[in-house]
Amino acid sequence: MSAIVVAAVVSLHVGLVLCLGKSHGRQVRLEREHAGHLQVDYMAENHPFVEALWERDARTYWRAAQLAVPILSVALLGLQLRIGLPALSSLPLLWSVLLAATLGALVYGLCVAFCVAGLASLHQLRSTLGQGGAPRTEPALPPPWESQARTGSVWWWGLSLVVLLAALTSLLVA
Repeated sequence: MSAIVVAAVVSLHVGLVLCLGKSHGRQVRLEREHAGHLQVDYMAENHPFVEALWERDARTYWRAAQLAVPILSVALLGLQLRIGLPALSSLPLLWSVLLAATLGALVYGLCVAFCVAGLASLHQLRSTLGQGGAPRTEPALPPPWESQARTGSVWWWGLSLVVLLAALTSLLVA
């Protein structure tokens, strides 16, 4: 496999992690903003709502990662040993097996965790909006906020899906 193909496969997988991380973080930010907490300080104690939101999100993320990382690591390892992923088949067996397990753990396992936590946050925000919204603190959000939040979320999750499909395809046809 040429260096250009390897660089493309790696770039797609790095892009996948970044897109899903952005989509997840955006959902948590929107949930926080909707509750009226427009600014936070990552180096200090924040409003109890924000701290509770981050705690709930971290629990969701790490629980999903605990399940997804070993399962997807073994799944990609099994695929490589059983059918041989074209993107990894030109490597020596030991390297292809290690890379398959690493891809499953560090890329796909963490991406599943980003998806689960981000979609949980999206669900919570939609539930809050459906109930007339949580009590907000000042300053109030501008009127187009909900529409812009929805549009941005659709674009980021859509881009994440496109990059996921491209990354998976790169493993199968490279």
